[in-house]
Amino acid sequence: VVKGTPATAVQTAAFLTPSSLSSEMSDEDLVELKYLTLQSPVGARMNLAVTGTVRLPVDESCHGSVVRVLTAVGTVTLDGKDIVFGADIDDALFREAGFVLSTEGAGKRLLGVYELLGLFNLLSGLEVTNPPCRGDKPGLPAGDFQ
Repeated sequence: VVKGTPATAVQTAAFLTPSSLSSEMSDEDLVELKYLTLQSPVGARMNLAVTGTVRLPVDESCHGSVVRVLTAVGTVTLDGKDIVFGADIDDALFREAGFVLSTEGAGKRLLGVYELLGLFNLLSGLEVTNPPCRGDKPGLPAGDFQ
């Protein structure tokens, strides 16, 4: 019995670990993804609850595969750190939040400066470095150097 103030119960809560998010993350880490967080250049923040992820091999992608993140508002595809929204996502809310979207090609690609984070239950300690796409890797000339 506590005099003078109401007693409070002990509570527990899930602790989510924020990390950069990219399609190069392992499937073991992606299965722990609970929220996708986007911050726009104007300071708006979107937190999307994740219901699942799907890795698909795509030859034209940055790292050999893309990751589809399934959310309540629709599908978000990650290719490296590039984001493409599926046709099932209404882009009006994203535009209102200050995100710039391109509708060229398949889907709606997020353009401009933004912050992309994932909130995870657990992480294996991997830090996403975002190396260049396969086509952007530096190379040496095949012939003489003189």
